[in-house]
Amino acid sequence: MVEIIVVYIIIVLVGYMFFRKFPRLYFLFACLLLSYLSYHVVVAPYGPMDLSQHYHALNVIHALHWGNLWEVLRESPRPLFILYLYVISFLGNNSWLPAITVFLGYFFITTIIYKYSKRLKSNQILPFFCFIFVLLNFNYNWLLSGIRNYLAFSMLALCLYMELIERKYKLVCWVIYVSICFFHFIMLVFLWLRILLIFRNKITSVFIYVLILCSILLAPLCLDYFKLFNLPLFDIAVKKQIAYQNYNTFGKVQWVICLAKLFAIVSVYFYCVFYRKAYKEKDYDAYVLMVICLVVGLTNQYQFFLRTTDFLVCLIAPYIIQVFTPPCGRAKRRNLTLHKFNFLLLFTGETLLCFGYYIYIEYRYSLFFSSFF
Repeated sequence: MVEIIVVYIIIVLVGYMFFRKFPRLYFLFACLLLSYLSYHVVVAPYGPMDLSQHYHALNVIHALHWGNLWEVLRESPRPLFILYLYVISFLGNNSWLPAITVFLGYFFITTIIYKYSKRLKSNQILPFFCFIFVLLNFNYNWLLSGIRNYLAFSMLALCLYMELIERKYKLVCWVIYVSICFFHFIMLVFLWLRILLIFRNKITSVFIYVLILCSILLAPLCLDYFKLFNLPLFDIAVKKQIAYQNYNTFGKVQWVICLAKLFAIVSVYFYCVFYRKAYKEKDYDAYVLMVICLVVGLTNQYQFFLRTTDFLVCLIAPYIIQVFTPPCGRAKRRNLTLHKFNFLLLFTGETLLCFGYYIYIEYRYSLFFSSFF
């Protein structure tokens, strides 16, 4: 735990001193430092359980011949993840798995922050504060140990930004939308939301949100029908849902932390999209709203609610930049001062609450090799 706190302090201090002059280098430095820390994580006996399972899978996959690997890829519900492990296994050290994953995860997020701040020509220090908000709210432990879902979240967030805001690489983004479902099955939900977005201009938005609500209510019935299809991807979705129904470790503190995070995200979203209306990113706004509706509707689902609030942290970065970027007009600038102060208090309180929980519960058992220092 101490190592994580030290690294975070270094990131904050270096950013405060050098971010204005070297924003790109700073983001690269932060990603590399977080990656370097994860390289030294201790897996056994007190390390993250998911990571120990991934290490075991790395050892097994590395020993496979190409013919056997092809059979595994054909039968696995997540062949891209197996392929990801297979490539990393050739680096000769299992510690490269969390290191590369952490680097990619934070690199995707910082790319969104940097590009959007440039797009709005915002204050030079604003992307730094936005990154600190994401850093303290995004669960570092789950990225380095869970590997699949948090890496998929950050990659999906970048693709959504590039396609819906920058209007670039549409075909590449759609290929990733589909492919990422074979990295982690939960991405099927967000692919479905992206498909719904296609029809936003053809049918009323209200119908879309009603459809999302109906899908939440009918999800258990849909899973029963999935059993009829002999597809590995559907099979694992059904098995996970059955397992999570008996998952009783979701404590009240975790639920309150996720709820506080969701409240801050929803507040800044509705302020930017429905009240201020200074910067309109219609497709991106609609997609984020669909994700919010989905998360709110599934607050009683432990695993989904716990993790997708962190996905919203990735998606909300452009709106944080919007809040603190002044629009044209003196009157609007005067009104903005009070709003900025209110949101600064909101973000500070929520971030301290969330990071305090991470330090006290999530990070306290994280151990790293002494060679890190």
